[in-house]
Amino acid sequence: MKSPCRIIRLSPPEREAIHFYYDVCPESPDGRRVVYFQFDGAVPGPGEVVVADRDGGKARPIFRVQDAADRHSAIRQQWVDDDTVACCPGVEGRLRTTLVSLRDGLHRDVPGAARMISPVAPLALTTRHDFEELPSMRDDAVCLMDLRRGEVRPLFTVADALKVHPLGPDFPGSDRVMFLHTKWSPGGRRFFVIAANIYRVAKEESAERVNSIFVAEADGSGLRYLCEEYHHPVWGADDDHVLSFRPSSSGGGLGMTWWGGYQELVSAPVNGGAPQTVISGLAGKHLALSPDGRRVVADATHWPSSESATIFIFDTGAPRPKAVVEMTQKDFSQRGCHVHPAWSRDGRRIYFNSMESGRRGLYAVDLD
Repeated sequence: MKSPCRIIRLSPPEREAIHFYYDVCPESPDGRRVVYFQFDGAVPGPGEVVVADRDGGKARPIFRVQDAADRHSAIRQQWVDDDTVACCPGVEGRLRTTLVSLRDGLHRDVPGAARMISPVAPLALTTRHDFEELPSMRDDAVCLMDLRRGEVRPLFTVADALKVHPLGPDFPGSDRVMFLHTKWSPGGRRFFVIAANIYRVAKEESAERVNSIFVAEADGSGLRYLCEEYHHPVWGADDDHVLSFRPSSSGGGLGMTWWGGYQELVSAPVNGGAPQTVISGLAGKHLALSPDGRRVVADATHWPSSESATIFIFDTGAPRPKAVVEMTQKDFSQRGCHVHPAWSRDGRRIYFNSMESGRRGLYAVDLD
């Protein structure tokens, strides 16, 4: 692993470990600790949620699971506040949320499977198919969880979303649309959700393939269709813009290709208006916007060779990206290890997963 900056392995080298996801910071709100999942042995498999100091020291398990934690995101371990960690043990379709107090070690279960916790309140977003069996996918719903009260309530269903979709409520493949990736805006005023059937519709089927972004206010009101997305969208620096990839004819500063072509980063206003290009020739699979909104980190896997990856920082004011980490790894799929780069709270560090050593681990690169 190479970098012009200092790299630290935060998880023990003898154990497999990962943080949750590229759009969920593993660092506590006060920036003093990190949370990750540590597997006992085989992945997927049982293990424990671990909290450690920012340098990886004083690591201590806070919650143990016997269920097989997912190799992609483990059990969605994330911070509620400086003294509380949430995680989602269970099996697919029957997940629950467990809140663990770091003050006394006590934990309690609340209904729902928290996908992302609000940045401003003890609220979480979840999708119904994560914790309930559904009579049909049209009954899938985005739900709001009140973590303090232990309540969960549906906001709208797939059927509701399709009523405002440009294709209308019924089109070939509409019966296989499901909700994915509920994400709060930075100020917690809004959220977006993906309604997609691309993972459930075979290429040879005569179905309309959709991967649609819908936006709503924090209480679920004002549901509206935004646009189709290429992959892995995130919020911009405010509550009014969503960033996503689009195919591009330009390779930008490095002339880099990705998924068979070039791509650009575009910003779509949630209240209408044409999407605007932010960065051309952006390479990477998972992108995250820095806290100051000026830089994007992205992981370009299988680049510059088939068994390597580079973590780049793209600056909207710079003509060329900066490579901050280069690593060697054979499998960057969900079966192997997704890099999932994520910014620290202060924007001076990037957290990421890697299995260059042969074991998955949580790392940090300090940009200073």
